[in-house]
Amino acid sequence: MANLAGRDGTAMAYAQNIHRHDAIADCLASPTTLWLPVYGVGAALLVGLGAWSFGRARLGRRTVAGRRSA
Repeated sequence: MANLAGRDGTAMAYAQNIHRHDAIADCLASPTTLWLPVYGVGAALLVGLGAWSFGRARLGRRTVAGRRSA
């Protein structure tokens, strides 16, 4: 890096920008990767709860309709 600074300041600035970008990307990717299973479990719970409540609603309508016709 020291050789780049002596020859061309633009190259040094570019290299610093690339390293800064890599550091920020690593900082953002690490927590996202660690928390990804938690997000997946949360999404699965929401889908399961939605399917369960939809099934309960259908069962309730079917039961009420059966009682009315009897």
